[in-house]
Amino acid sequence: MNFHILQSWYESGALGKTAQVWVMYIQYVQIYHILERAVRETDVDLFITTMTPMIDLFFATNRQNYARWMSKYQLDLMNIDDSHPGLRQILDNGGFSVRRSNN
Repeated sequence: MNFHILQSWYESGALGKTAQVWVMYIQYVQIYHILERAVRETDVDLFITTMTPMIDLFFATNRQNYARWMSKYQLDLMNIDDSHPGLRQILDNGGFSVRRSNN
């Protein structure tokens, strides 16, 4: 059986609400892992791209303030080269996350 067909069955709720909730949960955890990877690797492009499904999650779970402000934050990051020239290079060179040790 094709994975995408099975996934669409789960997402539509055809196999029950419990399966639908677990598939959504797995997708959200996967989004979080990608976001965490972007921060750990100081990958600004991956961070900006991963914010889109996070915003969708906030809208879907009725977290209006998170969704609204994260949308603005993402837009600001997407236009960072125009609004703050040179900041993108600082973020790419390690200014995006904090390192707690020298290792």
